[in-house]
Amino acid sequence: MSRGANHDASRIVTGLRAPENDIADARRKPIYHAAFEASRDAIVLLEGDRFIECNRAAVEMFEAVTKDGLIDSSPSDFSPVHQPDGSPSEELAAEHIQAALAEGSTLFEWTHRTMRGHIFLAEVQLSRVNTSEGVLVQGVIRDISKRREIELALKRSNQQLEHFRALVEDAIDQSRIGLFILDSRFRVVWASQPVET
Repeated sequence: MSRGANHDASRIVTGLRAPENDIADARRKPIYHAAFEASRDAIVLLEGDRFIECNRAAVEMFEAVTKDGLIDSSPSDFSPVHQPDGSPSEELAAEHIQAALAEGSTLFEWTHRTMRGHIFLAEVQLSRVNTSEGVLVQGVIRDISKRREIELALKRSNQQLEHFRALVEDAIDQSRIGLFILDSRFRVVWASQPVET
């Protein structure tokens, strides 16, 4: 069979299978939609710089009453004027969207503002989505405010512990007592300064 004949056969087979694929796609759409809506992560779809769809978690995260409160808005509409680094939110949002379109995906932290004015820190992943109707950007948004608070509290706690350890070591070093700490194999893991007599 010649290359042209093989190509024609392939097209005929593909043509015969197309309705089956359409039926399978039609069966999958409710599953995809259910997964989209059931996600605990806020998910938005953008066309250009505008939200065209979102799930219930996004509505709740941004304290909107319905999806209509988000649809046709821009990410910068739910952001303070400037991000913590001083960058204008509108410009930086456009840069992240362009990065997702160019690179396929981008992950970053973002400061958002809800419709009621509450500020929160989010982790945002933008991904390019090619559809039969054009190119979209999917955004998955997670509120990481509590995680960041825990990280900062742990950092402060570690700093306080280090400060206390330094105070204890200084006190021991200033005393005339020689101390040491052994591990489970009786090896010295820490010792005070040797005492001179």
